[in-house]
Amino acid sequence: TRLQGDWSSDVCSSDLMVVDGERFFLGSQNFDWTALTHIRELGVSGHSLGLARAYSAAFEQDWSRAGGQAVESQSPDTSPLTVLAYGGQVRVFPVFSPADPAWSLGSSEEKALVDLLRSARKSVSLQVMDYSPVIQNYDVPTAGLGYYPTLDQELRAAAVRGVQVQLLVADWGAKSPHREHLLSLAQIPNVEVRVGTIPPWSGGQIPFTRVGHSKYLLVDGERGWIGTSNWKHSYFHTSRDAGLVFEGASLAERVARFFGRDWNGPYVKGILARPVP
Repeated sequence: TRLQGDWSSDVCSSDLMVVDGERFFLGSQNFDWTALTHIRELGVSGHSLGLARAYSAAFEQDWSRAGGQAVESQSPDTSPLTVLAYGGQVRVFPVFSPADPAWSLGSSEEKALVDLLRSARKSVSLQVMDYSPVIQNYDVPTAGLGYYPTLDQELRAAAVRGVQVQLLVADWGAKSPHREHLLSLAQIPNVEVRVGTIPPWSGGQIPFTRVGHSKYLLVDGERGWIGTSNWKHSYFHTSRDAGLVFEGASLAERVARFFGRDWNGPYVKGILARPVP
């Protein structure tokens, strides 16, 4: 069994597991009890030799790097595969961050997301904990270090060409300096931004819980991405992250139902409806 979890925001935030070189799990969940009981998460698991080998190869590179050993230059095989999911055929391929040749990881997650957004003709549904084009200054949380336009400009361009864009973020990620950009995005025709706020547990306060932590994208109700990355600069350029790009109705329908429950749920309001404290 190969298990990889969140190290830190600028080192490794991928959460994946490979078992016996045949089965894999990839998702937004950190491997602790709060993620499974007090945080809204989404993951994907399956039995696929091709996907298991790809994620295992990435794990082996990280394992060597973490041990101070030389890293093999061979990239994981990220060729598209056809798998059976929920009774239908789905085309899938793994993607990785950061987009840096030194990491030797094959398909770029950032590029795959750009391609998905550019392919949109009808709808884009996106849920992440944090969405922001601000390059974060972690020493001064309310300040930024620059602007990261790549994904933000693609969402805006999709809306301009008539695509209906739905963006759902957690209340943790809807505060300054990110809130201002979310408000700007929400002013664009065809864009709606909602914020999810999960109430405290009835049994008492548990630090760093009660939040929407899922990370996934659905395009035209047909294809999308499930991954470990918030949509911020560090997740695609300075962190290790992993994802799965898919195309196929059977999986897309499951993701659409998951999104619909949260989007229309009791803990979600439009960002223009009330201020975030």
